[in-house]
Amino acid sequence: PCAEGRPKSTGGLCNTATEAGRPHMRRWSVTIQFERSFDVEAFFHEDGTFHDTARFRDEVAPWRFVYGLNGEVSVQIVVERPALAPFRVRRTADDWGWQLVSTGSFANMAIFTSRQLGPDAHDVASRVSPEIVTLYMVWSGCREVGGNDCTGIYGSWSCFGAFQGTMPANSWKGARIVVSPGMLTITMSDNVEVLHRCAVDEADCTIDVFHTDGSDEEISERQLWRGVYPLDM
Repeated sequence: PCAEGRPKSTGGLCNTATEAGRPHMRRWSVTIQFERSFDVEAFFHEDGTFHDTARFRDEVAPWRFVYGLNGEVSVQIVVERPALAPFRVRRTADDWGWQLVSTGSFANMAIFTSRQLGPDAHDVASRVSPEIVTLYMVWSGCREVGGNDCTGIYGSWSCFGAFQGTMPANSWKGARIVVSPGMLTITMSDNVEVLHRCAVDEADCTIDVFHTDGSDEEISERQLWRGVYPLDM
């Protein structure tokens, strides 16, 4: 069972394919659309706890199944604020996966999606941290950095594919990222713009992005993101 006392038929929310009798953890990609769209990766554990790579990264929330009068099954994530209505469960048409769709006052604002993975894909996924975001981008010019002769990573880039851990991160598709000396500007597909300070090391192909309010206070580990950017010229 997926948690003590739960029917076996609901175990797929936590687990998927098995190998040598051992279940694999099912991974969920969550696209959230509030002031701006963003993606996190989430996990429903067999002991009835839930965690993700955002609000519930360092703590967990309880979850449970909710059964309707006509036999329909929903998923309830139990949090104090905001109060969440049960998530509607449906199958995905193209990959035999599952979706959980928010209802109530937050209807369609949060969508959980989980693909059906085989044993080999699970083995690869288990070695990829859900904290890692991978962006696939195409270079679109130098105009936005004030010239026509920028080199390397500098210039404007358009995102055409993205993953949070091993799960698709759809909110990044269509985003525009401009890298200039000391500054990184991200414009999401909904035109929300975010500016960050950055430091590029062209020898090691890394970029450090500082998530701060612009003050000179010491940067903590959680305010610093390090990116690696192999260039395919």
